[in-house]
Amino acid sequence: RGLKNLAAALAEEFEVDQSYVDFLDNSLAASLRARQALKFSYVLKFKIGEEGRSSRHWTCRLEPCISELEVVTAKLEAVTGLSLLATAARSAGLTNAAHLNSPEQRFGALDLREALAHVVAVSQSAAFATQLAMAVQLQTQHLLSAGRAYHELSEE
Repeated sequence: RGLKNLAAALAEEFEVDQSYVDFLDNSLAASLRARQALKFSYVLKFKIGEEGRSSRHWTCRLEPCISELEVVTAKLEAVTGLSLLATAARSAGLTNAAHLNSPEQRFGALDLREALAHVVAVSQSAAFATQLAMAVQLQTQHLLSAGRAYHELSEE
């Protein structure tokens, strides 16, 4: 939340298009949901054991879904630019969300050259970035559907 607020304040301070903040909101929600689905898939992978992981449904449906979601989620998280803000905050000694509660006061302490350039670039490609967030949402739904199907097959 602290980094998201910092990114939104940065966009507002430098009059970056609102589409970046909208993208950021959608991306963070999609990323969190995807990470939660991935977490559950890792638990399932451990729970079903070697026999379950060698089943056709696992190897042909679930495993590829997991891999695809991992990749597209990592790409989305990179596009948000929050890792650049996190690096700038750590370099300035701002290591927890409480330090970031008043972003406007913190701008002077942060080296925001890379982060601001990234925010501006993403805002100019907001349509593409939003499609990436949608891809994460769709891939998350696909993984959840495949997981439900696997669960139903294993009960039979």
